[in-house]
Amino acid sequence: MKREIKFKIYNPLRKSMHIPCKIAINLNGKVFPDCDNWRDFTEECEQLILMQYTGLQDKNGKEIYEGDIMEWDNEKNLQYPGTYVGQVQYIQSHAMFDLVIKKTCFHNEHLYFINEKSKIIGNIYENPELLDK
Repeated sequence: MKREIKFKIYNPLRKSMHIPCKIAINLNGKVFPDCDNWRDFTEECEQLILMQYTGLQDKNGKEIYEGDIMEWDNEKNLQYPGTYVGQVQYIQSHAMFDLVIKKTCFHNEHLYFINEKSKIIGNIYENPELLDK
């Protein structure tokens, strides 16, 4: 299976999201955009936040990135029906992306199994208040 590796970069100083043409990562793990306009970010490089593409899409066909906030309709589940809101996170112990839902009896749902039943409603950098739903 061929896996597409993509990233988005959030710039907290400009409060803006960017899709880099290329990225570079130095030995300290710092991320730098490597595009024609890289000079615009020179002073901000240390503040940039990298968001990795999960390889999955939501029910509307939108690409899901780490840090996205998703709404999951679990109405058909007899034991835990309802609509849940969570954050997409990479879980090292599972070696996969999960939807982490903090206000429920279960904490994580494997994104792979629910991505087509969920929709992106924002991300933790631009819309953190959505996690309070």
